[in-house]
Amino acid sequence: VLMQAISLADKSGTNDISTLLPKDGPSSSDLASLDNILGRYLSPEIPPTAPLRQTSISAVKSAVTTFQTWAMRTPGLVGVLFGQQGKSKAWKGLRILVAPSFQAILEDHRTAEMCEQDQVRPVGVIQVGSAAANEASREIVRTQCQAFIDEKLKVSLCIYVHPHDPGSFAFKEFGGEEFVCVEPVWGHATMKGIANVCMVEHLFQSNREALYRQVCKVVLKEACKIYDTSPSGNTQKFPFEKVGIPGDGRCGWRAILAAQNLKGFLAIPRTATHDVRV
Repeated sequence: VLMQAISLADKSGTNDISTLLPKDGPSSSDLASLDNILGRYLSPEIPPTAPLRQTSISAVKSAVTTFQTWAMRTPGLVGVLFGQQGKSKAWKGLRILVAPSFQAILEDHRTAEMCEQDQVRPVGVIQVGSAAANEASREIVRTQCQAFIDEKLKVSLCIYVHPHDPGSFAFKEFGGEEFVCVEPVWGHATMKGIANVCMVEHLFQSNREALYRQVCKVVLKEACKIYDTSPSGNTQKFPFEKVGIPGDGRCGWRAILAAQNLKGFLAIPRTATHDVRV
């Protein structure tokens, strides 16, 4: 009965065997069982999805994640991935420079100095979006990636980070006329003492300089608040007093305490042996 139903179904193009069997045929439960088997025979085969090949250029996952965090906070940021060829001839992406545009990164004199000093070169780009970006966005990335390719670097990498889903990335490799989706390869940061993701304007700045810049930024912000709340055209005056600070190795902290509460600081008894610095 099953073989007859399959033969009739092939000719009629239907999967409903109840219309093909005689009325005094098998019961409804038998028909349901045969229908499942028939559907298995007649359903089109779905070819298995081929696994993506691994990318030829690795990237540091922590750097990509940090860029995604920055881009989610400040829309419009893009990055250029810089790397070098390892002993195994594989290319390793080691650092991401970030700016509002690719040109701002590649045309900055500090970028050229970094490439010469650290022996790295641009190997790809990173931006917010998806692999199915619009044609205008794809053309910009395609042009930029193609500029990196030469006899030594056969392909370049484009990393898309999701704007709202942390940890969601898409890797595409450019080595010809079209982008090809690839499986990411995560490497390790080997440039010790150097941030693996950095704003281009912060290149060659030490931690002390970065801290000084941040403190100045906060102080300036607070000063602007005071200025904005003062009457227009009037200069607000602040009391000023020159105070001696004991030079015992903690003079910096003592200066901050004195500025916060001058009367309380002056009320602290001092011995005559203290080296008081004004």
